[in-house]
Amino acid sequence: MTQFTTDNIDQVRASPGVAPGQWRISFASSTAGMCHQLYVDGQLADFSDSPDCRSFVMQARGGPCRVAVAAVDFALRSSDMSALVAAMGLGSDWVFRTSVVRSPRYPRSARVALLGDHATGRIDERPLDCRAIWPDSQPRWAWGEDRFGVGGFGLDGASAPGAGLGAFGGGLFGVDEGVIVLSAPLYEEGTHSLVLRTILPDGSCGDTPLGLVFADPPPGPPSSLRIARYDSQTDTLTLEIT
Repeated sequence: MTQFTTDNIDQVRASPGVAPGQWRISFASSTAGMCHQLYVDGQLADFSDSPDCRSFVMQARGGPCRVAVAAVDFALRSSDMSALVAAMGLGSDWVFRTSVVRSPRYPRSARVALLGDHATGRIDERPLDCRAIWPDSQPRWAWGEDRFGVGGFGLDGASAPGAGLGAFGGGLFGVDEGVIVLSAPLYEEGTHSLVLRTILPDGSCGDTPLGLVFADPPPGPPSSLRIARYDSQTDTLTLEIT
């Protein structure tokens, strides 16, 4: 039984939504009895709870993005299948992503940021993405901060994600740990220099170069479209796009 497919899904269209800054993504699908998922730039953005749903509403992005619709089994409707979407070539190769282990060695209020140079050769101090390493909703299990001896192997890690649910061996004492995903669309064509910056509560920071990434984003929407000429003899219409 097929549990995930992009076959038999077509007529994907984007139209302005009811509220400002929204787009309605509609589609046709002949996959009977399956729910649908919306992927934006290769990442799960929304999913349906009914096989009858044929549209999603998404917020506008700051530049071009790529959307894909997949049909999934009802039990898997909220599962992120982005790895399969990427394998099908339906992601966006101009969107950069990296993962950081959420280690208890980082103090509370510490942040991690992704910086880039916008293909100029000079790093911009304004982050492309920035996340709290330990947000208030995320429990810590650093030594002495969690329940003593309640976690796996008699360690403190009762609040750890559990074996196989995070970065393998990334936590204290070789226990698995969760990860933070940083991502940013690279809208400028060319080679980008990227840096991962860790920012501590006292303002001090440390940078780790991530190397060079080449981005080839699609062109933006045209500023104008007009009829340049029409040849009645050949019934040919020539348009000028700028």
